[in-house]
Amino acid sequence: MIWDLRQPTLVFAGAFNPAIFSPAWIVKNLYKVPEGIEVEGIFVSDIEQQTTRPYFKGVGILAQSQRLSIFIDDPSEATMTLGDTIADAVAEALPHTPVAGIGVNFLFADPDPDADIIDKLAPRDAPEKIGQIAGTEIKTALDLGEGHILRLTRSIQDGTLSLAFNYHTPIANLAEWTADEWTTIKPRFDAACKVAADLYNIDIESLIVNSALNQ
Repeated sequence: MIWDLRQPTLVFAGAFNPAIFSPAWIVKNLYKVPEGIEVEGIFVSDIEQQTTRPYFKGVGILAQSQRLSIFIDDPSEATMTLGDTIADAVAEALPHTPVAGIGVNFLFADPDPDADIIDKLAPRDAPEKIGQIAGTEIKTALDLGEGHILRLTRSIQDGTLSLAFNYHTPIANLAEWTADEWTTIKPRFDAACKVAADLYNIDIESLIVNSALNQ
């Protein structure tokens, strides 16, 4: 199973000012690095999205007018925790930013899924009567209680199975938001692993990582 870390793992939906998020501001306000101390970083260009984002210590940050995205570059618990820490620092540095919610996202792919999984996801209304099936996508929104929503997307394209998880939690404002098990990476990763195991008997914990920095 491949974990595609080229997609953002944590996303704040809100009105952000991208001009604020210079590398120097990020290092000082989000990483809490004292002035005068150098931090090694790298810029990654996303050709598909036509964006560029800086990475420091394996965590990338991309500010856009309607969202702030946090990327992690490896599946270690330390990097997941650092991603959570950066999210906390965003709330601390910009408490009055208008926001609507936070999403914790995972995208997994299996280029050689078991036949029984393909069968489970096969459409039951026989669209092949109209034409050859080029791909199948199933989207489900699941109410997990107290406003928490899981948007689960399962797709088959060119024989590859993709599982996309979006755990969404509404936020009224950053000033009053406190991270919890619904809005931090490791607890949601564990929950996604359980969903994959329960529904499709897939062991997501055996991972190959596809990240922006290992291209």
